[in-house]
Amino acid sequence: MAFKLWEVTEDSKYLELAEKCLLNHFFFNQFETGDFGHHHIDRGVGFVASDNVGYAWWCCNFHGIRGLHETQGHCVTCKENACRVNLFLEGTFGGEEATVSINRTGQKEPGYMLEVTEAASGTSLHVRKPSWAESFQMLKNGSEMEVNTLADGYVDAGPVKKGDRFEIRMEYRLSLVTRSGELYDWENAPSGVQAALLYGPYLMSVDDISQRQFMAEPSSRNIVWLDEVPSPAPSESDFCPEAYLSASYFHDGMYGNHQTIFRPMAETSWQYPGNTRFWFQFDRKQ
Repeated sequence: MAFKLWEVTEDSKYLELAEKCLLNHFFFNQFETGDFGHHHIDRGVGFVASDNVGYAWWCCNFHGIRGLHETQGHCVTCKENACRVNLFLEGTFGGEEATVSINRTGQKEPGYMLEVTEAASGTSLHVRKPSWAESFQMLKNGSEMEVNTLADGYVDAGPVKKGDRFEIRMEYRLSLVTRSGELYDWENAPSGVQAALLYGPYLMSVDDISQRQFMAEPSSRNIVWLDEVPSPAPSESDFCPEAYLSASYFHDGMYGNHQTIFRPMAETSWQYPGNTRFWFQFDRKQ
């Protein structure tokens, strides 16, 4: 529905809604077996383990695969000799006017290489500048371009030909969102706030398989410190290696300051479902 609303209105908020659903809902609800389903909700934590894992072959598989098919057709769209790069997903996409190959380049920093693999004469390219990007830099064939953002939130890359390569460098925005929908940058977040952590397009989480110490009981009153900005953490992920963060926290049952790793909630789909926390208490030491 979000894709269709974007097609009709060309309002980028619907495209970003579709992206948010894809990265933080669809991917999270695809299990390690490849099929789709659902998780059990705990409003104070996030998602919790259950004796009855929500493999839902009778409906979710169809809608999950349908959603992925719709996504493929919206990564790069072309119309009247103009193509737009809408989603930063790896693959080769496009239409009759042009096709664009998208590959991730960053390991600790967000980066993508866009290569024009086919292009009709006179085709131009626009690249989406996401609202979740703190900074956005684009190089064409190794030379930095001036980033002029158009009214629709895209950057004009100009006319293209086969073989043109565009390197995209970004910084993800680090922000907190409360239950009531209030959004704060990390530096401006109020003390003592309960919120979810967003890093770029990703909803971040801690789970009891990868971070057992953080999730060890009693953990309901763990505090993530706002005094220290989370830093990039090592990752062996092929999905989003640039989106792992190390953060300082106080454990309710293990006194003292410790470090934990936040990772995108979608990453937990590659393992057997466990307890996954995305609601956290944030505070300052003084």
